[in-house]
Amino acid sequence: ERKHPGWSDHILADVTAAATQQPAVNFFFRLEFQDGQRKLPTQRYHGSGRVHCHSLNFGGHFGRARLAEQMMATVPADDQPTLKGYMLGRPHGRDDSGWPVELEESRWDDVLGRVRLHHTAADKAAGHRAFFKETLEITKCHQDVLHCDRRANSMKYCATYNAKFSDSFAQDWLCDDISGNAVARKVLFEYHPCEPEMWLYIAGRLAPPCQYSGTMVPLRVPLPIPGTEKNKLVELYEKSQWRGDDMTFLEWLRKSGADGKIARWQTTQTLTDFARTCGMNGEKLIAADLLAMSNDKFFGQWMTLHVPFRRHEDLLDPTLAEAVPASYLFLANAWRRRPAYWTDQDAVRRDLELQSFSDAKIQTLLAMLRANLYLVEQCVDGGLRLPTVAEERAALRRGGLLDDEDAGEEDAEAKLQWNSAQRHLQRKVDEAVDRSLAHRGEDDDERAEDKRLEAWTHGSVIAGLGPPGTGKTTAVDACVRRTLRCGGRVLYALPTGQQAARVRGRFPDCDVDTCSGAFGLWQSSQDALHLLDLLATYDLVVVDEVSQLSKHDFNRILKLWDAASRMPALVFIGDFHQLPGVEPTNAKDSARWRHVYKVGLWQMWRCQDAALNAKLRLLRLNQPTEQQLRDICRGHKAWSQKNEPEAYDMLRLHREHPDTVVATCTRRAAALVNRLSTQVLFSDRGKKSLGTVEADWEANIANYLLDGKLRSDRPPLPQPLALFAGLKVHLTRNLDKPGDFVNGMAAVVQSFHQPSGCLRVLTETGRHLAVYPITEYVEECGTVTAYPIRAGYACTIHKLQGAELPHVTVWLDVKHMRAAGYVAISRVRTDDAYLLGGLLTPEHFTPAI
Repeated sequence: ERKHPGWSDHILADVTAAATQQPAVNFFFRLEFQDGQRKLPTQRYHGSGRVHCHSLNFGGHFGRARLAEQMMATVPADDQPTLKGYMLGRPHGRDDSGWPVELEESRWDDVLGRVRLHHTAADKAAGHRAFFKETLEITKCHQDVLHCDRRANSMKYCATYNAKFSDSFAQDWLCDDISGNAVARKVLFEYHPCEPEMWLYIAGRLAPPCQYSGTMVPLRVPLPIPGTEKNKLVELYEKSQWRGDDMTFLEWLRKSGADGKIARWQTTQTLTDFARTCGMNGEKLIAADLLAMSNDKFFGQWMTLHVPFRRHEDLLDPTLAEAVPASYLFLANAWRRRPAYWTDQDAVRRDLELQSFSDAKIQTLLAMLRANLYLVEQCVDGGLRLPTVAEERAALRRGGLLDDEDAGEEDAEAKLQWNSAQRHLQRKVDEAVDRSLAHRGEDDDERAEDKRLEAWTHGSVIAGLGPPGTGKTTAVDACVRRTLRCGGRVLYALPTGQQAARVRGRFPDCDVDTCSGAFGLWQSSQDALHLLDLLATYDLVVVDEVSQLSKHDFNRILKLWDAASRMPALVFIGDFHQLPGVEPTNAKDSARWRHVYKVGLWQMWRCQDAALNAKLRLLRLNQPTEQQLRDICRGHKAWSQKNEPEAYDMLRLHREHPDTVVATCTRRAAALVNRLSTQVLFSDRGKKSLGTVEADWEANIANYLLDGKLRSDRPPLPQPLALFAGLKVHLTRNLDKPGDFVNGMAAVVQSFHQPSGCLRVLTETGRHLAVYPITEYVEECGTVTAYPIRAGYACTIHKLQGAELPHVTVWLDVKHMRAAGYVAISRVRTDDAYLLGGLLTPEHFTPAI
């Protein structure tokens, strides 16, 4: 009989119970430091860097721990003045205590399996948290005791740090493609740990900030891919004779040593059979490094851990590779191996709760699983045949996502011919990058200091300026690729998350973020002092759409560049005659703008038409006259005699130009065009509806006030969207970048299965995706569940900035929106590739400057 590791001398012990019946079996605790993220104006504790402990205790017989006698969640009586003083003098909850009101005496509830503490409504309102009476009198400090019962939020609070970064990075924290340098930069420059915490983590190997029972072994879970080099532990598992054929890899890891033999804590039992069947109580912890569940490779790792095997590669069924889309291959194999588990949503939910996912995240993952499994089952058992390449191209062409002249992908950069201005811009950028790389690789301190002084004295900010379509971004992208090939680090900053998503797809090895997230512009100047050496780790920093930066933000970025000794190459690209930012000032208002080295690019690459080129030159700098406006509109009217289009206008537009994108100034106008387009292309033609879903809430104009701000008096409402086969949609969230499930991706609806919620679409990149509803919490509004899609026939001009379109229909539904008309028309190459809708006046074409 093995010795049970349960404790016996502590406040949770039951002195009358046997060792195997002790309430507490194991523990995990960590140290946390007060960083001031939730600091109150009158409080000195938060932000001081002081340490406190989070302890998570596991067990199975807490009814014997006399919790009702040892804990309190109310103010002690007057005959306990010391305990009452400590209890009232500690910090209390800001909103309430987190405990339910309980007017009866404290007791253990055998039905609920939890302690019920006496807790009045006054205690709850005052935020009086639960505490252990004995330890409070000893430690004389704050306590907050929770009975979490495996609930995700409580376990996560006790066992992990919450993300303390900007929203743009929080969405990327679990991104499998993010670089290690990006994680380090965010931790150091946005989390800004206080000095005691930093020293402790530097010495973490000798003095770890967390303690746990037993030992912990980190493991990057391998995938069962034939032909790849096998992990050493996988080889030992395959050869192990004592484990039996029903023991999973995960269980074997917990019961074996580094040599694959039975662990020492098991050898005292002598019997191999006992080693195969005995339970584990935390003697050995496996810190399995898994990908996000939204990544199909996660299911391959899951099979490695949970499905016994003798040959790792045998976990994959070769017949499934031809039956299901490549982005669902590992899920199909996991389902084939363990169908009872993956079709049992309650079982999956319980495991997700143990992993400390929030309720909203669990709902999203379960919806993803239902939709993806339906697609897999249909491919494997339901007779759903994957279309051929020709059929896929035909479906994309019907949806307006594929040009007839499309001839496939080639290496575009190898075919480019640079003009003199582009070569000049590249030469200036490459010289600055080479200087930074030489400084970084210099071993001699004196020569390194000379290079630093040279950069400070002769380094200058570079700006590539010019009209849209002149190759600014193309030239700088070539510099980015060169820097990466040379081993340099690149930071790429853009105004919006959608633009950042497009660039992140081109450069997965770059640190790509919004300008706000990349430079900490969301913080005040005083709060951002810890970011001064932010740019010191980079060799090239690219800021796109410089026209949208305010004077203050431009100066902040240059201040960061100064703090980095002006060493990295800092490049701004954009055009001040395109859409301006929301602030009344721009970078040109800064006193330092005149010191920027400017390279003008004027040769038009995108525009292939002299007539269109002349119109763009006019609209770039001038508001047209009445006669000039008539010339611009002649032969280019999408609808006339009215401002808002009607159903017939949309019908004629899509009949003559099936690949057009309608660009509007406001969300309201885009929603109207999307509704009319869906009506005339599908409903009015008697096409069978696949059903109606609740689509992206950001597309619902009812969620916004007249000034464009999001309503905070209720949770956002999803946008109802009728589905039809062939409906053009856009994905609106980044859920699986390797699988092309990214924000802004155009797709065509193929089918919809109501019971599973599976919406099958074909993306413009030829991927078959199962789209599912996601549940998210919108700050200060509430929780909303919606499909991350919107109709794809119209969008606002802001979302089109930087895009190139085969055809555009411009509806300027408001006047005096600076540069809107110019930017929208400049998205196309030829004069016959644009149309104008609505009643237009010269005021609709107000230039940016």
